[in-house]
Parts: sequence; structure tokens; C-alpha cells
Amino acid sequence: MTVTGNLVGEVMKEIRGEETQLKFGFDFGVGREAISKYENGRSKVPADISKSIVEKFDDPRFALAVQHHTQVLVQYG
Repeated sequence: MTVTGNLVGEVMKEIRGEETQLKFGFDFGVGREAISKYENGRSKVPADISKSIVEKFDDPRFALAVQHHTQVLVQYG
């Protein structure tokens, strides 16, 4: 796991459910590889993608995970 953590990715995977990474990524304008990297903590989810996921799924767990992740990055850089 990278310094980006993985809480955001774990919640994203739960939100995605049975939907494929390809389909999920298509809905947000990114590829399957990007979704895989987000879910595995290898890449940070960009703010515009995070916002779109929050708006589409209205899942407070994801919003809180993103907020926590952002605060950690600001605090520890």
C-alpha cells in the first residue's frame, strides 16, 4: 500500500458492488486500470472523480473516507 492509504479504495469497491471496474470507470470517464489503482491504493482518486462518485451514490462513507484522506495528506504531506 502506498502513502495514499486504502480506505477510499475499500469503500469505492463496496460502492461498485458487482459492477465491473470497466463499467464503473466508464461512468466516470476513466479506464479500468485507473479504478483498479484507486481501489488498491496505488493512486489517489482525483477530486473531480471523488465528487462525481459522491453525487451519484450519495454514500456518506465514501465522502468521509475522501475527507479523512485529504486531511491526512494536508497534515503529513
